[in-house]
Amino acid sequence: MRTLIKKGVKNTTIIIKLEKNISGIRTVKIKVSGNGSKIRVYTGATSLDLRLKKLLRRELAEGD
Repeated sequence: MRTLIKKGVKNTTIIIKLEKNISGIRTVKIKVSGNGSKIRVYTGATSLDLRLKKLLRRELAEGD
């Protein structure tokens, strides 16, 4: 697994490259706005995108 983090002016992009997994997904891309109010997840599987987004929001809310 490799992780790349790009911090931009308006948002942060996290790209996770996976080698082997059950679902066959190789790349997960997560974009978070500067203040954390918006999260976008791209995997290629919509249902997984929504579940990951929900998990991230829950984790960020607990961290405050």
